[in-house]
Amino acid sequence: MEKELEELAAGRDKSRRSRNRKRDGEAAEAAFLNKATSFGFEVAKPWGDTSRFDFIVHSGSRCWRVQVKSTRAMQHQHYAVTLRRRGNAYSQDEIDFLVFHVVPINAWYVFPVEVIWVKAALLFRLAAEAGHDSNSFARRGA
Repeated sequence: MEKELEELAAGRDKSRRSRNRKRDGEAAEAAFLNKATSFGFEVAKPWGDTSRFDFIVHSGSRCWRVQVKSTRAMQHQHYAVTLRRRGNAYSQDEIDFLVFHVVPINAWYVFPVEVIWVKAALLFRLAAEAGHDSNSFARRGA
């Protein structure tokens, strides 16, 4: 019985890992919706998962296509955020902005796609490690 419970727990852990990316993405989108509406933007979500963008954000005079990404894990003293979807880079024809949420510190970054569309990832490093204020971040492209 103990062995069966261990196998069941191991299987559950594997399924959690495979679902976490989807759930983390959904949580990031919910957090973005809350953040954007708190600034007074109108936000719309396209139906389904086939659009290259997650939201349409309306400012009153313009609409933007926004892709939301998030990260939770620190690797080698950096938070990494992938800038591709299924291996394909986002282009200026598909989105206007990439929004990144660094979940553990609740930090948000907004980049126009033309600034980063050729990159594969961004790395965010705690600036305190570079001798700066611990509340600030240093950014570098990967």
